[in-house]
Amino acid sequence: MIDADLTYGIVTKLDEFKEQNFRALKEELPSIIKQAAYPEIKTSLESVNQEIVAEVKRNRVEARSFAQVALKSKDLRQGVSPTLSPKEPEGILLIKPKDNALNDFEANRKIILDILQTNSPEARVRGVVKIFGGGVKLIAASPDDIAAIKNTLVEFGDSETMEKFELVTPNRRSPQFILYNVPKEIEEGTLKSGLLAKNIFLADGNNKPHFKLEFSIPGRDKRSNHWVMSINPKNMRISSAKKVCTSSSLG
Repeated sequence: MIDADLTYGIVTKLDEFKEQNFRALKEELPSIIKQAAYPEIKTSLESVNQEIVAEVKRNRVEARSFAQVALKSKDLRQGVSPTLSPKEPEGILLIKPKDNALNDFEANRKIILDILQTNSPEARVRGVVKIFGGGVKLIAASPDDIAAIKNTLVEFGDSETMEKFELVTPNRRSPQFILYNVPKEIEEGTLKSGLLAKNIFLADGNNKPHFKLEFSIPGRDKRSNHWVMSINPKNMRISSAKKVCTSSSLG
C-alpha cells in the first residue's frame, strides 16, 4: 500500500515542476514569437528600405537645391522676367447634328470614327467627347491635325450622311488679363491709347492693337476701376514675358 505522505510529496513536486515550467515558458514566449516572426519582418523592412532609397535618389535628381531656389528668387527680385511658354493649342472639331432625330451619340461617334479609321488611321485623335444633342467633339494634338481630320471627313464621308451634320472649328479663346486700379477718370479710349504708347509689343508695325479692352469692374478703392483685357493668342508668348505699363500718366 502506497504511503500517503509519499503520495503527497510526489504530487507537490509535480506541482512545483509545472509552476516552474509555466513561468519559464511565459518568460521565453515573447522571444519565441519574435524569432518566429523575424524572417517576415526582416524581409518587409528590407523591401520598404529599398523603396525609400529609390525614391530619395529619384527626388534628388528632380528637386532643386536650396541654392538654386535662392538664386531664382534673387533673379526675380532684380527684375529678371521668366519666359513663359504657353501650352501648345489643341485642335477641336465640333460635329453637330442638324436634325434632332440624330441625337444618338454612340451612333454618331461610330460614323465619324469609322470614316477616320478607314481613310486616315494615322490621325492623332486625343479624345472623343459627347456634346449637346448627341453631337461629337473631336480633340486632336494641334489645329493642323484637326484641319486634316475635318478634310478627311468632308472628302471621304458619305455626302448624304455628312450633309446631316455641321462641322464647326471653334475659335481659340483669347487669354485675358486684369489691369488693376486704373483711375476712374481714365476712359476706355484714353486707356487704350496710353497702353499702345507705353507698350510697343501690344501692337503691330502699323500700331494695330493686339489686345481688346473688354469691360471694367469697380475696384475696392472707389476712385479706381479694374479693366479686363484680352490679348491675341498669337502674341501671348511675347506679352507674357514682358511687363505691361499702366501708370497713372496714361493720358
